[in-house]
Amino acid sequence: MHVSHEERTVGVVPAPRGKKPSWGGFAPQLLGFELCQQVAEILQSKSTIPYIDAKTQVVLDEYRSDLRPLITEVQSSIQLETDRALWWTFAGGQINHTLKYGLQFHHDWKIISDNFKLKIEGDSVGYATLSLAIAQMSTPTFWEAPATQRFILSQLPEYRLSKFQRALPEVYSLEMVSNYLLDMPGVIKFLNLNKLE
Repeated sequence: MHVSHEERTVGVVPAPRGKKPSWGGFAPQLLGFELCQQVAEILQSKSTIPYIDAKTQVVLDEYRSDLRPLITEVQSSIQLETDRALWWTFAGGQINHTLKYGLQFHHDWKIISDNFKLKIEGDSVGYATLSLAIAQMSTPTFWEAPATQRFILSQLPEYRLSKFQRALPEVYSLEMVSNYLLDMPGVIKFLNLNKLE
């Protein structure tokens, strides 16, 4: 409120709560494929973990109870509900974001992806339509097709990954986001290792 240089004092009052500073841009924190597969292994396991406390073990056991059936078989990794599906991939952020854009190329679905699953909402979300789209995405020709690549580039969000990104030509800025967010070879490998029947 005031400063007295002669008395060497500063008069203060509590300030209203401030806001967190915003540094612009939001980019999701992506976990890698191997780490997410380790999480799936822990959830599939029935053994206790000696270095966690009892409360944490209870929480882990609840997650195991809920998610173990969804990870043990590829066919059951898709959890269908009335107007949405949850696809528990445990494939990591890059693979799941790539799957999101591949599925959106086929259908006008609203898809939210994270490191462990894809939440798919919209008309005609069902096992048959998902299986067909997944089968099409299992081949390199789908991802190499110019129409697919144009669609994905048009859908990429404007994440700010570098303070110099705005100075780049748009094509390089998109390439930077694409390299951060997508993994097409990883998707093909993942889908071919986890074929739906």
